[in-house]
Parts: sequence; structure tokens; C-alpha cells
Amino acid sequence: MNELKTMYQYAVNVTESLQSSEIYDEHSDADDQAMVAYTFGVLNGYAQKHHLGAEEIHAVMVRLISEHIGYPVDYSESLIQFMISCTNKEVNESIYIIIHKGLDQYLEEGTTVDFQNEYTMILNDIKAVIEPEQAPKRINMAARINPNK
Repeated sequence: MNELKTMYQYAVNVTESLQSSEIYDEHSDADDQAMVAYTFGVLNGYAQKHHLGAEEIHAVMVRLISEHIGYPVDYSESLIQFMISCTNKEVNESIYIIIHKGLDQYLEEGTTVDFQNEYTMILNDIKAVIEPEQAPKRINMAARINPNK
């Protein structure tokens, strides 16, 4: 159980580092999805090093997405299932690449990595493709429940 707490805290530290990027938009789902994909890759490297399994990664990611990033639990579950499916390059090549960038960075550098520089490059690439006014924006829970209001 202590391993899960340690892994979760490490994931929080990674996301806080990524969120401190000067171009990170806290209201952009695209920025958050890139952050989740990158962190998922990092945690896969972490799990390999610490002999943890897929269940532990899944549990930590759902908690991270819902508690730390702020999405509803059902969305967090769906998002992590999507990330898992994206470990197959044919599902979504862009997300696949971001996951592997996080994994490779962790495996190459270890636990004390400045992930922010690489994430900023990823966001720059995303923002070059998606017009800022077209990027999906996060909506609050009330708007998700009652989209017509």
C-alpha cells in the first residue's frame, strides 16, 4: 500500500512540474490530455523500475486525474482506458508518441528529471496544429450534467 502512495506522490510531482510550464493552459482539455499521456508513460517506467503492475498504474492514474487534475471519476476512468488503448500505435499515433516520450525520458534519466522542457515542446507542437480558439475547453461539472443550461 505504501508503494501506491509513493507512486501517487511521484505522479503529482510530475504533473505539477508539467503544469508549471509557461504555456500550459489549465482550461484546455488538450493540454491536460497531453499531460496525462506523458505522465502515464512516466509511470510505466516507474512501475517497471519498482516492479509494480498495470493495476497499480491504473489506480494511481485514475486518482491523479480525478483528485489532482480535477476531472470527474467516470471521465478519469474513460481517459485512462483510452490511454491504455493508445499503447497500440494504430489507435492514436500522437498519444502513443507522447506516452513513449514520457516512458523514454524516465528510463533514460531516472526519477530526478526535468520533465517540463519536453512537455513544453509537446505543447508547442500541439498548439501549432490546433488553433487556440478551437482547442477544447474544460467545462465544470454542472455544465457536464446539464449541457443545455
